[in-house]
Amino acid sequence: MKDPDATSPGPAIWDAFFRGVPHGMVLFRAVRNDAGRLRDFLWLDINPVAASILRVAPQELLGRRLRSAYPDQLDPRLLRRLASAMYGRRPREFEYAIPVPTGRRRPQDDGVEPVDDEGPDGRTAPAWWYAVTVVPTDDEHLVVMFRSITSYKDVLRQAVELMNHDDLTGLPNRRHLKSRFWVLRKRGARMALLYFDLNGFKNVNDRYGHESGDRVLGVIGQRLKQNVRPGEMVARIGGDEFAVLIAEADVGTLDRVAERLVQAVEEPVHLTELSVQLSASVGAALYPDDAESFEALLGRADERMYRHKRQRRGGSSD
Repeated sequence: MKDPDATSPGPAIWDAFFRGVPHGMVLFRAVRNDAGRLRDFLWLDINPVAASILRVAPQELLGRRLRSAYPDQLDPRLLRRLASAMYGRRPREFEYAIPVPTGRRRPQDDGVEPVDDEGPDGRTAPAWWYAVTVVPTDDEHLVVMFRSITSYKDVLRQAVELMNHDDLTGLPNRRHLKSRFWVLRKRGARMALLYFDLNGFKNVNDRYGHESGDRVLGVIGQRLKQNVRPGEMVARIGGDEFAVLIAEADVGTLDRVAERLVQAVEEPVHLTELSVQLSASVGAALYPDDAESFEALLGRADERMYRHKRQRRGGSSD
């Protein structure tokens, strides 16, 4: 038997949840044209957390269209995902980055700091990351919920950095260089690979010890890093061997880059306990002329480097 005192708490419970949940929540209504085609979404309601995240007062958004609220910052993919949830009548989940405006940072009390988001040009810009859930409630309304995952993204980014960089020199490692090769290959770019080996480095380890040798490698690594340009990536392959991947390279470019980097390597290295001057042997290979895979390209450049080493008058075999 139904309890006569029972009442439906729906609206009150929903309002309390909407206002009190520790995540951002927004209610949208579909905007359609005369033919019934979805054109945009109208801001119907926004909770305090969402207003804080977006740094707006609710009255600035309510009753406005989504496109007009953020005409310069709105990612077109966001609108497509909202439309997809509406058309498919099913929830959608995805991650979304909000660029941090220049000179603005989030309040410190939420424990979330901006992280760097790599854009299509390879440059990084601060971004706040959110996990977004879109739920269509009927044919006309969407509830969008989002919670910060910026800290998680920061930890993940640091883990990737450690995985892709050499501990000793801080340069990209072989894994990172290979990933860069495949990115450029997918773009259809011509590439060149320079393979460097330090002549005489074994004598540094034997005479001064491996700790001093590591410091010399650190200096050489920084010199190479400081002398590469956009479109060039220097990596430590292992031991005293380094490689440089060059995008959109021809033979002339290759010679100029090799000369520039050899000059940087062969400058004397002065440390407290030693002063040494090393030379470098170099081999080069072109993609796709010499090889079409990363390993084959690296192998061809390695072969030519050892040929150069043997040809150097007085060159060391270490």
